[in-house]
Amino acid sequence: MISYFVRHPVAANLMMAVICILGIAVISNIERETFPPFTADSVGISVSYPGASALDVDEEICAPIEDALTGTTSLDDLECISIDGRAAATAEMAEGGDLIQFFNDIFSAVSGVDFPDDAETPTVEVNSRADLVAMVAISGIAGKEGLITYADELADKLGAVPGVSDATVSGITERELQVRFDQQALRRYGLSSRDVIDAIEARSLRQPLGSADLTEGSTVLRYVGASRTVADLEDLVIIENENGAQVMLSDLARITLEDADDTEQSYIDGVQTAIISISKAADEDSIRVFESVSEVLEAEDAIYPAPFKLTIINNMTELIEERLNLILQNIAMGLALVFVTMWLFFSLREALWISAALPVSFLGGLFLMSLLGITINMITLIALLMAVGLIMDDSIVIAENIDKWRRKAPPLEAAARGTMEVLPGVISSFLTTACVFGPLMFISGQMGQVLKFIPMVLLITLSLSLVEGFLILPNHLSQGGGTPADPQKPRPAERALGWVRDRWLLPVASVLVRFRYLTFGAVLAAFLLSIGLITSGQVKVIGFPQTESDTIMARVALTSGISRDRTVATVDQLLDGLAQVDAELTPSTKGGVPLVERVLVQYSVNTNVTDNGSHTATITVDLLESSARNVKADTVLNKWRVAAGPLPDVVQISLAQAEAGPGGMDLDVELQSRDLAELEAAASDLLAALAVRGDVTEVYQDFYGGRNELQIRLNANGYAMGLTPQVLATQLRDAFEGSETDSFSLGASERAVRVQLADTVANMTELEQFPIFLTNGGQTSLDAVADLVPAASYPNVTRKNGMAIARVQGRIDRTATTSTAISALVLEELAPPLQDAYPGVEIGIGGATEEQNESQASMMTALGLGLVGVYVVLAFQFRSYSLPVVVMMSIPFALIGTILGHWALGLSMSMPSLIGFASLAGIVVNNAILFLTFFQSHLEGDDYESASLNAVKDRFRPIFLSSSTTFIGLVPIISATSPQVQTLVPLVVSVAFGLLAAMVLVVLVLPAIMTIYFDVVSVRKWIARFEQSDTADASA
Repeated sequence: MISYFVRHPVAANLMMAVICILGIAVISNIERETFPPFTADSVGISVSYPGASALDVDEEICAPIEDALTGTTSLDDLECISIDGRAAATAEMAEGGDLIQFFNDIFSAVSGVDFPDDAETPTVEVNSRADLVAMVAISGIAGKEGLITYADELADKLGAVPGVSDATVSGITERELQVRFDQQALRRYGLSSRDVIDAIEARSLRQPLGSADLTEGSTVLRYVGASRTVADLEDLVIIENENGAQVMLSDLARITLEDADDTEQSYIDGVQTAIISISKAADEDSIRVFESVSEVLEAEDAIYPAPFKLTIINNMTELIEERLNLILQNIAMGLALVFVTMWLFFSLREALWISAALPVSFLGGLFLMSLLGITINMITLIALLMAVGLIMDDSIVIAENIDKWRRKAPPLEAAARGTMEVLPGVISSFLTTACVFGPLMFISGQMGQVLKFIPMVLLITLSLSLVEGFLILPNHLSQGGGTPADPQKPRPAERALGWVRDRWLLPVASVLVRFRYLTFGAVLAAFLLSIGLITSGQVKVIGFPQTESDTIMARVALTSGISRDRTVATVDQLLDGLAQVDAELTPSTKGGVPLVERVLVQYSVNTNVTDNGSHTATITVDLLESSARNVKADTVLNKWRVAAGPLPDVVQISLAQAEAGPGGMDLDVELQSRDLAELEAAASDLLAALAVRGDVTEVYQDFYGGRNELQIRLNANGYAMGLTPQVLATQLRDAFEGSETDSFSLGASERAVRVQLADTVANMTELEQFPIFLTNGGQTSLDAVADLVPAASYPNVTRKNGMAIARVQGRIDRTATTSTAISALVLEELAPPLQDAYPGVEIGIGGATEEQNESQASMMTALGLGLVGVYVVLAFQFRSYSLPVVVMMSIPFALIGTILGHWALGLSMSMPSLIGFASLAGIVVNNAILFLTFFQSHLEGDDYESASLNAVKDRFRPIFLSSSTTFIGLVPIISATSPQVQTLVPLVVSVAFGLLAAMVLVVLVLPAIMTIYFDVVSVRKWIARFEQSDTADASA
């Protein structure tokens, strides 16, 4: 096949053209996003229980759900969160389960649960990640009614845009018709709250009645007596006696149009706003969807005059575009540097064809990625970056060997024989890379779902590079004008490299071979010292580096039930601190442009807590893009935290970047117990112990008490008066929780009619005197028929697999410690005394940290299996059980360069670092395989020392070229100052510095290791195995 393509240039050129055309054809359609999509592996169950406290929901909703789901096939974990009026359960599917069957099993089990009568029908759905594109803030519309109406209408328009899966309005609550009855008026007419509710439901009706077939034709009948305006409700007749006297609803209650939840409000730069969150469909391109959305917004903005304004906030596509452009620019710069380097040693034409391996392989890879539904994102771009070194290594090895054969044979023969000679080594290199990365596609956990795209893209691209290297490149290098290269006139760079090889490299290699045992010991010592940099903490090990975002957020929660005024004061204090930071850092931005572009404040919103209300708020700050602000988002957050100062009454606060990658929280401790009081006390003690640490920047817990509760129980007197607990509870629920008597659509908005008690109970005394209607028509006070006992309660309860849990989460100073170190400190130092003090409490690492540890353990197992595969490939090629072990020793020794590179640049080792190091296995093994190939060809008798040195002489130039071109190609990313590229730097440093170490290892240390091996193993017996095999093949 190789000889055919060498002699048929049309075939080679057509193949290259087809690959490039296919790749270019899909570039404009391939999907772009920040991170790969996560495969859904959980089912959510939501149940509303109006008027119920968190403890009621826990006992009457969550407990029955747990009982029903226990034993469900493929159920891994079950977590149920209870808050006032609602339960939200998440059933995690075990790995390898069938999601459709799992959903059906969960749905069937939940459908069979006997929930309380007042609980609404449960909702069961598969949990999936929302791919947020951007958020739109609407401001400048006078009146809440107009703002809500327009926001709902615009959300409908945006939801109809191709590619948009959801457009949700938030930040402003729906309006509802509230009927607040006057307790004194009800007494005058002898009515209870239930009487009013029943009357409204009975006299306000809109209902289809079928159709009547008349002689004139069929007529649809419809009853339209529903009261759905303030005026209609005021005129609604509640009582009418036989004399015609009527009592209107307005005689008993005040009817108003109000916010359904007056705590839910949003402001952008101080102006009230409504927010529309726009999400895309899973298979749509974020940037193209945003472009379509922008067209709608521009058309809307042009219709209405100032002060109407549509502001785009948290635009995720800006981040995607910036990262893609930066990485593509750096790849282009790297490719240019590679070409220039190749030009020093090859002709201009040859340098172009060798460098063309990258774009051809990438274009072919993009085409196959498009067919497989793989998107362009941060992870797949990492894989493409990793492929650069492997692709260039193969191309340079082939080109270098063809160049060597040109001195012995005509161009066509040299191209064919030079390629065939290195074919086994290059194929083995690919197989070893596949062995290392293939198992990574099966890493467990969410991080595994993200990282699996690295081996997929890498192997796709490398497969294309083999096609280009064996079938296309040899043909192009065979067209050298028909004359062999003149050995008398080497290029200047080649002469300089030859001088280095002959005057410095070979003498040093000879000395190292002579003192080979000392050499091996020194390398082993260097390896141990580099490992010591990690164990001593000078090079930290983290899970996944944080990505740089242009949006930061402050989430705050005060004591549950506190007034909204106190929350507003806390938000104002945070905004004052932000203004100070903005004033301080703005002069250092590019052009002195303000650092803070816009500020969005949302009340009753905090994703870090479950009991949102008047005590919670979120501040979203859009910063100047990272390339222009000259300061990292974490620096802004640290300064903001200091400028805000102490915040009273705060039980939870988090200042963090908006974007969340697969790494999760730095600190995530999970406490479990069956005793809620003991659980709260243990969580509070752990929180206090962590809060005083200097390496913990913020810490909070999600389970706390402090909720005032009044426990009411019917007493003997109440029973004697004919009351029952159900009757008493119904009267109190109707009065204080209210009852929704009607709900309907009004244009694009939803509206409801709610009946409840007016705000006439100002204190405990008035509550004790609250009138209770008896079955005989009489009235009495609440304290006469019931015992009222004040108590403390919880605003939320979370249960996991039957146990109540509390989470203590936070962020650390990554310059001082790591997630692994702080988690170990919790388990080894803080947990034991807490468990002694609270014997019923179990403490462990949970949440994202637990997920990360699981993925890392799975990755180590996968890498172990990969190394077994590498051994099998090498043993097959070298026909030896022991020699592959010697070759594979070069893999961990390459870690010396990776660790030293991180140490020199002040970087932490992370998951990308380990993946970058893993990619070196193919290059290191390839160099070792080719070294052994030339070692074997130079071997004469038993003189394996001379054979080693001659192999160094032959292999130095290709190894130097492949390593130096890859290193130079990665320099732009290593030296890039943009924060958006910093996430990729650990991976690139692993590859670049690991390559330098591998180059030194192969040309200087491997000869010494090989001679040590053949000091023990007979070289003649090893060669005899090849001769026997060749003889057997010839006879066959």
